[in-house]
Amino acid sequence: MAEMQNVLRFEITPSNIIFIDRNGNVQENEFEFSVIKHEKSFGSHVQENAVLPHIILSIPVGSGEEDLCTLRQAQDIRVMQSAGDGDWRIETNISVEAGVFQCTLWPRDVDFTENYSAVFRFYKLHTDLQRGGVTLRIEVSDFQDVKTGVTAMGLYKEYPVTVLKYELSPKRAELMQQATLSWEIEGARNCYITGIGEVKPVQTEVVTVKNPQVFTLTAVNYKGKPEYRECEMLLSPPKIETFTPDRELVFKGQELTLSWKAVSAYQVYVEPGGNGPLPVEGSLVVHPDRETQYRLTAIGYDGKNVSAVSSSLTTLYTRWELAGSGRFPVKEEQKLNRRLLEWEKKLVLYGDMKIYTSSDGLSWQEKKTENYPLSNPLMGHTAMLADGKLFLLGGRQEGGSETGSPCDVLVNQLSDGKWSIEKETQPPNQTWGSAAAAGDVYLHSNLLGNSRILTTKRQENGLWSSVYIKAEEWTDAIQLLSFRENFYLAVRGKNGTVEIYCSRHGKDWQEIWSCRQDVGDWFFLDQWENDLYFINKSGICAVGSDRWEKLPADLGGDVPYVGIVNGSCYLITSPTEGESQIWKISL
Repeated sequence: MAEMQNVLRFEITPSNIIFIDRNGNVQENEFEFSVIKHEKSFGSHVQENAVLPHIILSIPVGSGEEDLCTLRQAQDIRVMQSAGDGDWRIETNISVEAGVFQCTLWPRDVDFTENYSAVFRFYKLHTDLQRGGVTLRIEVSDFQDVKTGVTAMGLYKEYPVTVLKYELSPKRAELMQQATLSWEIEGARNCYITGIGEVKPVQTEVVTVKNPQVFTLTAVNYKGKPEYRECEMLLSPPKIETFTPDRELVFKGQELTLSWKAVSAYQVYVEPGGNGPLPVEGSLVVHPDRETQYRLTAIGYDGKNVSAVSSSLTTLYTRWELAGSGRFPVKEEQKLNRRLLEWEKKLVLYGDMKIYTSSDGLSWQEKKTENYPLSNPLMGHTAMLADGKLFLLGGRQEGGSETGSPCDVLVNQLSDGKWSIEKETQPPNQTWGSAAAAGDVYLHSNLLGNSRILTTKRQENGLWSSVYIKAEEWTDAIQLLSFRENFYLAVRGKNGTVEIYCSRHGKDWQEIWSCRQDVGDWFFLDQWENDLYFINKSGICAVGSDRWEKLPADLGGDVPYVGIVNGSCYLITSPTEGESQIWKISL
């Protein structure tokens, strides 16, 4: 049978020593050292002149992290037996050279009973050393057959972690906004924050908010015990600051750029045409072919949960298209009636004593003419087409003045290009206005002094008669047109609206339609197939309807050249540096 060992077991209560309280005050602490006998009785008695058995406790002192306390504080330590049978002699001394506080325990009687234990308490123990751990060295000397030998036990100068401050500002922020995390911690050996890593006990960190997040602070004391704190970052809901098109009206074939800026969002969608997630700030080029509503959706978080917000805009679409740019054939300063006429599915224009034709408004060809009967251009002429002939009504330049000049009616047979003067008459002396022909009746508006319509018939030998209509209400804008053997008259009143009248012979006029919007500085009346059309700065509209096809460009105050040919309305802007824009819409 194997020999049983004699064992002395040592315990420390508590296993750690707290020197610093949560308010940072130094406390006087105690701890107990216990000697516990195990196995059999040692059964040895002290022989005469023999060295007495004893136990030596050695604790390092000084000013280092591995010291229990300073040398001065070690002088206050008192050790007393607080429990256990038998009488122990206790000696303490301090070795300045070795930096050790030593306590020797001498038992009066070493014949311990089987269940023997003794407890020793350390009093007056205090320190201001706030870091580290201490090794308690225990040496058993001269106990017969005791196998314990030298034992090292750990004392920890543990004090609680104190979190003086742990704050996040602001506590709710927009996505990708910066926030400030600040903290101040005492008593920690190591500090960690999720998403940041190891940090100093006192620090400020600027973080970029990328999602709802909990910043967890872990502060570990010198014994390795962690303390936790949390700061939760909540996110403001997404918001759309801007969502705009680069133009309100898109013409046929034109691209549209949508621009936006969203905040507190991590992605946006544009429908239709977006094709997947897009940056929170950016632009997108789309190609609408009709009036289209576009919706922008920004996705982010409302606090911690996914949230979305939407904004819509509607872009207006017009069937007008930009046919191109070209050089206009006549001088801008020439006083022209700017209505384009139709002959053999071509645009016809008179200017500079010449006739020009075009099939697309882009390129113009001068028509060969003969026998122009006047030496100078007509002053303030107006033009119309009837029976395949071009009629020009205008004042002859005499004496450098238009006032009082006789009126000429020039006729060009477009088929052969020959000019002739059909009639000459005194009234009207002033020729501003418009002209139209239906059957054998010619109408001409004269706006000098009063608003009136002048009519003549070939059977009446070219004599003009006058019809006055609402002279007190009308202003100086008027258009005449013949359509299906009727005459149509468009006039603008002083209130800015335009009214359209119809007459069979140019004498009895009946109002048939009114355009209540402000038409601006110019308007035209023209026809195609079964409809009469009204064109002004707002666009084109069939008479009797309220459906407008808006013009895609702001023409300013310039009066364009307008006419309907072969089912399309052409609008040619006044030349800029010799170039004109040609707009076109199919009716």
